[in-house]
Amino acid sequence: MRIAIIGAGNVGTALGEGWRARGHQIVYGVRGGKTLPGGAPTADLRAAVAGAELVLLAVPWAAAEDIARELGDLGGRILVDATNPIAPIAPIAPIAPAFQLAVGRTSSGAEQVQAAARGARVVKAFNSVGFEIMAQPRFADGDAMMLVAGDDPAATATVAALAQDLGFDALPLPGLAQARALEPLAMLWISQSRRPEVGRDFALGIRRRTRPVEASAVRTTEPRTIVVYGAGNIGGNLTRAWLRAGHRVRVAARDPLSDDVRALTAAG
Repeated sequence: MRIAIIGAGNVGTALGEGWRARGHQIVYGVRGGKTLPGGAPTADLRAAVAGAELVLLAVPWAAAEDIARELGDLGGRILVDATNPIAPIAPIAPIAPAFQLAVGRTSSGAEQVQAAARGARVVKAFNSVGFEIMAQPRFADGDAMMLVAGDDPAATATVAALAQDLGFDALPLPGLAQARALEPLAMLWISQSRRPEVGRDFALGIRRRTRPVEASAVRTTEPRTIVVYGAGNIGGNLTRAWLRAGHRVRVAARDPLSDDVRALTAAG
């Protein structure tokens, strides 16, 4: 696939070089004829887009909407939004600077990019891990997760396949509005990556249960007495798990004679 990477920073080059190593044709869209280390091909923004089937937006958030407009009419091309709408806030020692979302709750950065990018099918992806993980998403115990969200199912599936090309465990999500959850997820990764005991070399993963697993539990703490308020699905299953692990569990419920409570009583 012919891919234009708009932005030649850490994220853009990690993804671009990863795809180029897997046979995709990459050109970096940069201003002013900037040359890149290693001789990677570059072009002005519109020239890069003109020859591409898919465009990746990997620029700082402050420039994202303006550059999306500057690209002109994308003619139905897929535009992958890898940005995060973050803004600095007052430093919080010992981790500084700190960040917050500049857009959220009722909209998202991706939806603002969609509004600015004419003729684009915008897909949100590659925003929730660091560039180090993008360069190598495989771990000994599984592949890093990549959630991919877009309004157009075909575009979303295409971007998920590109994520899988890199080694990600990709999960397509229906609707660009899902970015309202993916961008806060990125904030979680950013905040944890700044903790010295965690660092940047981690990612979230997806675990799929492909066959029934016998319920079991191993206690790693001293036996405790736990009171669970509620005997429904969540309270009931936690109660059973803690009982199997050897803890003492009491259930508080408005109806002590309900079927749920009777079943937990029978379980111990």
